[in-house]
Amino acid sequence: MASGEYSQPPAEWDPDLPTLRAALDPVELSKYLFPIASSRWRSRRLKVIGTRLLNWHKGSRYTFEITATTDTGWHNLIGKVYSRESFDVFDAMKKIWQVGLDRDSEFAIPEPLAYVPPLRLLLQEKVVGKLAKEVFLAGSPAERAEAAARCGHWLMWFQTLAPQQGKVMKVRKLLRRCEARLRQIVDAGVPFANK
Repeated sequence: MASGEYSQPPAEWDPDLPTLRAALDPVELSKYLFPIASSRWRSRRLKVIGTRLLNWHKGSRYTFEITATTDTGWHNLIGKVYSRESFDVFDAMKKIWQVGLDRDSEFAIPEPLAYVPPLRLLLQEKVVGKLAKEVFLAGSPAERAEAAARCGHWLMWFQTLAPQQGKVMKVRKLLRRCEARLRQIVDAGVPFANK
């Protein structure tokens, strides 16, 4: 597909993404984007002009660019339709954004704008720039080294600033549990357990 060309909906819809058809329908999508247009862009109208496929993980998620026009001009967003309810992704991104990995930071994530539950759709700002993947595949050795260093620094900042979620377990406690489990297996006389 040529750059800037709008994609047509998939020839065969992904049965694991039941909300994808509605998310790619410009009229339907415009209804859900209107609150963003009115609050973010101070606009009283919004019209989705088209969408363009960016990445499709069949059965999991569909990532696409959205181009819309409002009273204040043209706007591009990124949409991600998930196979399951994914408010947790939006919530995690919001928290990461709020602790300092925002557009004013050297190491940032795209701003999460909204989560639309009826469509299982995460909306985020479109960030303009070269993808690290492109640099790793086609860049010079110096460009690849710089990209790798930047990715490492981003990961360091992310590990430092991002709020911890889920159950956190200390490494020593985990190793003790594994060791105890191994002893149980060996004591049970399971074949090859002592190998």
